[in-house]
Amino acid sequence: MKKKENFMNKQELVEHVAAQTDSSKTAAGAAVD
Repeated sequence: MKKKENFMNKQELVEHVAAQTDSSKTAAGAAVD
């Protein structure tokens, strides 16, 4: 994942955050299981 990449618009930022949230939920779900 490119940490220093600048987001060209809010849509990219929203998708980026959504992807991080999804992986966090997956990790949390695995931990609960």
